[in-house]
Amino acid sequence: MTESTLDIINDFKKSFLEIGEAVTKLRELERLTNLGEISKGASNSLKKECMENLKKYCEKFTKLENELDAVRAKTLLELESSRRKIEELGLPTDPNIEKFEAIFAKIKNAYFSMKVQIGLEAFQYICSLRADIPNKERSSHNNELCQNFLDSLAKGWLYQKEHFQKYIESLEKQVNELEKQENELNLRIRIGEITDLNIKEKIGQEIFMLQKKISDASNFINIIDSRIFDCYLILSGQGSSSSIDLKEVEMPSDLLNALDIASTIEIDGKILSIEDAYYSALFKYSLRYGFGSMAAKDRLEKDIKGLIDKGLSRSEAIASILKQGKVGK
Repeated sequence: MTESTLDIINDFKKSFLEIGEAVTKLRELERLTNLGEISKGASNSLKKECMENLKKYCEKFTKLENELDAVRAKTLLELESSRRKIEELGLPTDPNIEKFEAIFAKIKNAYFSMKVQIGLEAFQYICSLRADIPNKERSSHNNELCQNFLDSLAKGWLYQKEHFQKYIESLEKQVNELEKQENELNLRIRIGEITDLNIKEKIGQEIFMLQKKISDASNFINIIDSRIFDCYLILSGQGSSSSIDLKEVEMPSDLLNALDIASTIEIDGKILSIEDAYYSALFKYSLRYGFGSMAAKDRLEKDIKGLIDKGLSRSEAIASILKQGKVGK
């Protein structure tokens, strides 16, 4: 992986963290202003500064997303070319494939690290800058910023949504399999072959939990789709940024876990699944706190949470812990 490609990926992820920090500051400023802890005059001055920073971060993110998407397209073409080369020449393998797959995995991780609901809130803020300006006088630059930022955000959401839909499909397959087991079990109960109804109850509970996960995931996807559609309506002049409340939209924990499971990280030149990386980190902690000890896992989870609270994703936190080479006290 070239240094420039790695820089684009890292800068992309960093730029979205900056957007998140700016949104958090604006939220807190609104809260303190509403409580009367900050005067209107001071609030307006601070808000103007925060909004200027947010605009700058959104511009930076959009530029980097375009660069990242170009790298993604180029990598995909080179990957397919290498695969075709193997088929046409009858080669056993091509060392370039592993290299391109590693790049592609990092790009996917970068898009997965985006918190789309935070991005939509940022869009709402930058669009609010147009609220007091008549349509004919609105800055073409600000309109372009809103459009480009939303396009980049929507593109990242499509990658996440595709993965979420595959996750839902996997859950649906599990439900179908359990329903088959349930039907077979009902038949065996009717003919008296099985009398223990606890098994049936357990299967029913598993089906219920899976269906709830499917429902929660589908609802979240529909909400984000609807919010993005509403944002495009705002750009077309058919809606108002103040009419959309995005602050209560939270991703279900199962979807967060699904993104983490799909993520990969690079440690010492090796590409690891997030699950393998987690157990590697747990092994390190077990050396200090004892194998089979809950203290090792509890301490690891505490350190992961500490890094997440600083703005890292779970996969980034695990990678950071592995790269540190030392275990927290």
